[in-house]
Amino acid sequence: MLSNLNLLLGAGFSRNWGGWLANEVFEYLIGHESFISDSYLNDHLWKYKDTGGFESALFEWQKRDKISRERRVRFENALKDMFNEMNKGFRVRQFEFSNQRYFQVSNFLTKFDKIFTLNQDLLLEIQYMNSNIELNALGRFNGPQLPGMIQKSPVSLGDWADTNWTPDLSSDFNLSAGSQPIIKLHGSCNWVSSDSDEIMVIGGGKPSQIENFPILRWYFEEFEKCIFAKGAKLVIIGYSFGDSHINSLISEGVSNGLHLFIIDPRGSDLFTGFLNSDYQDMNKIKNGVRGFSRRSLNEIFGGDSIEISKIQRFIDLFR
Repeated sequence: MLSNLNLLLGAGFSRNWGGWLANEVFEYLIGHESFISDSYLNDHLWKYKDTGGFESALFEWQKRDKISRERRVRFENALKDMFNEMNKGFRVRQFEFSNQRYFQVSNFLTKFDKIFTLNQDLLLEIQYMNSNIELNALGRFNGPQLPGMIQKSPVSLGDWADTNWTPDLSSDFNLSAGSQPIIKLHGSCNWVSSDSDEIMVIGGGKPSQIENFPILRWYFEEFEKCIFAKGAKLVIIGYSFGDSHINSLISEGVSNGLHLFIIDPRGSDLFTGFLNSDYQDMNKIKNGVRGFSRRSLNEIFGGDSIEISKIQRFIDLFR
């Protein structure tokens, strides 16, 4: 039986190339001129430091009718600056940790039928999608795709990071045969709607935000379809299980036979504090885990044949 092998990425994936985690985003914003010059905005951000961080602060801000639009725009523009800083950094980082093909991250990523990511930065667009996916995939794929999206202002073919993208409303959303889908479940920092609204899900109330964008609704249907499929396997890198709508789907997937492998520096300690709680989704999810790696990607793909073999064992499981 052929397996359905997919990948889910969280912020901890980009962290390996210098990307900021949520607490580091908070610390970036505290130093941004918009917050330095506005004590009211600064106090609001600090209020949520230990109760959801910058995402909760933004969500509460967006819900308040009495808050000026000007302040909300300054908050959102500071987040844009944050993504711009990260993306500039990704352009000058070396993506691979080894020159040997067997240990290369790009080679590893081509093993997956679909790559789902919760990240809104452009690491994959800059470093992976502009690489020779068709060569690394040994005929499985003829290149990458952002399903259902088209360049708003085309720059050049295959230039994934230097232009805005918008949903293709001229046809039904579908997957292109022969291409590897890169599915950004929460949108991206360079995506805009036909009304020029940003397609990014940040803050609280994420399920309701997703409902506002047909492209993201379709993406979640694809995610559900993949993890509910017979023989489904999901490798998770750098996701801290902080989004209940994602956890709920994974939990249901495990109930349908989904197998999981988790790459995270905390390893099995990810589940500490959940196992004895009434958090039912996490208790279900742990029953689907078939292995962990708590080593950094730098270690794994820098030449750690022992850890690579453990991950490959999971990939070959039930094949």
